[in-house]
Amino acid sequence: MLHNHECAVYLARLVDQAPDMELICEPDLSICVFRYNPPELLSDPVGVDGINARIRDRLQDEGNFFLSATTIQDRAVLRICIVSHTTRARHIEQSVLSVRRIGRSLLAGVST
Repeated sequence: MLHNHECAVYLARLVDQAPDMELICEPDLSICVFRYNPPELLSDPVGVDGINARIRDRLQDEGNFFLSATTIQDRAVLRICIVSHTTRARHIEQSVLSVRRIGRSLLAGVST
């Protein structure tokens, strides 16, 4: 279990370092909750909700990551629960890269 929590903490650190992502709360057990929150949508919380829901759907369609549908204070968030002992740093890094890639493509109006 400690390994999974450490992965969630690493994910939280990567989210904190990304200028277009927002950590919603510190990791609890092996769960990390965050949002894609680009500067372009700073004054549009409904737009941020929509883009996060679409990011989650696209990630699941791609088949590499599964994020649960969650809201906090009526805002759509991305929730990753790390449950496999085989999860490695590269998987965590790839999840962040994928969220950001999909988010940027949605902002630009292109499909990934």
